[in-house]
Amino acid sequence: YHPVPYHNLTHGFDVMVVLFFLFLELDQFLVSYGWQEKLQLSHRKKIIMLIAAFAHDIGHEGLTNSFYKNSNHPMA
Repeated sequence: YHPVPYHNLTHGFDVMVVLFFLFLELDQFLVSYGWQEKLQLSHRKKIIMLIAAFAHDIGHEGLTNSFYKNSNHPMA
């Protein structure tokens, strides 16, 4: 992660934690309505999704698409 105000290590961790708690809530919701079989995510898939949530902004430079377009940056 780059040292930018928002798309940084803390943001990656926040997204991962929110996803973790969404998994917990989803599991409780599905069990309470008897829908466990409708949506089953294996532990492996959940771990992969948590890693992806944590790492989703690695390399983000903290600049917007508009900035890249207006500056004729090669990433635009």
